[in-house]
Amino acid sequence: MYLIAGLGNPGKEYEKTRHNAGFLVLDALIKKYNLNQDKDKYNSLVYKGLIADQPVIAIKPMTFMNNSGKAISAFVNFYKISPKNVVVLYDEIMLTQGKVRLRVGGSDAGHNGIKSINSLISNDYIKIKIGVGHPGNSDLVTKYVLHNFSKEELNILDITAQKIAELFKNIILGNHSFFSSEINQA
Repeated sequence: MYLIAGLGNPGKEYEKTRHNAGFLVLDALIKKYNLNQDKDKYNSLVYKGLIADQPVIAIKPMTFMNNSGKAISAFVNFYKISPKNVVVLYDEIMLTQGKVRLRVGGSDAGHNGIKSINSLISNDYIKIKIGVGHPGNSDLVTKYVLHNFSKEELNILDITAQKIAELFKNIILGNHSFFSSEINQA
């Protein structure tokens, strides 16, 4: 079984913000793989189904970004899911808008959602970093990630989300290098 978590913040005011890139990409996966909404659990919106013939639970933690680990660890503990079978989708300011990077393990690189997850389940899970660009000044980062995408940026994110969804089965099948080599191709 796999757990796929899209990170973001709950509430209408955060829907189209850069920090919600994980939620927005998860929506593309839910649609592509016809995942069915299930009963909300552990303060998360829950979807279930199959990807590459493997059972998956996809969640949107409603804990706010900085406490994402609480919801994710609850699923990991209840369903006895190995961290190696956890995939987290989230915004990354150090990547250009539209770029994606897969990484297993590693530090939180200052991302509070990842810091929360690392502290509760280890860092040995699959991270899908979704580039949202950098504001150019580190003092502006918090305001930047909580600001809405422009219409053009949303279009880029939609294209990125579709590419991730199209290639995602490779992650479930363990073909991480194929996913990584194909995801940023034009």
